[in-house]
Amino acid sequence: MNPTRPSTSSKGALLPTLAGYAACVWAFLFGVVHIYWAIGGTVGLQGNPMTGMLFLINLAAIPLCFVAAVVALGLVRSWTQYLSHWMWLTATSGAGLLLTLRGGVGLLQTMLSENHVPLLLMAYDSWFLLGGILFGTVSIARWRE
Repeated sequence: MNPTRPSTSSKGALLPTLAGYAACVWAFLFGVVHIYWAIGGTVGLQGNPMTGMLFLINLAAIPLCFVAAVVALGLVRSWTQYLSHWMWLTATSGAGLLLTLRGGVGLLQTMLSENHVPLLLMAYDSWFLLGGILFGTVSIARWRE
């Protein structure tokens, strides 16, 4: 067995592998979007550039997104030999939990709101929820192995 590639011979191994690659792509794309916003892009921000504390949070999110992409890919590619396996799983589980909470709570607030909520806000919340589901899926599957 190749140490850099997990076995996908069984059907059960295919879902976490696909979820891991999808989580990697999700995190990478989110990092690219944050870079776009950091350099002054306004698409998705209702035409307003990021300023103040939101800008600082955005700057912190950029490296976190790329680290998350590496962590997701690391579990798929079995890079856990370079760091303790539990460290990779803890990082992935934490990402899955936080993203799911962020997206789920945001969607719940939007649905319970009596005010008109922009569709874009629901898209953001859904994006976070998708990331949480992807990271959670790969994490749960790898914890079971």
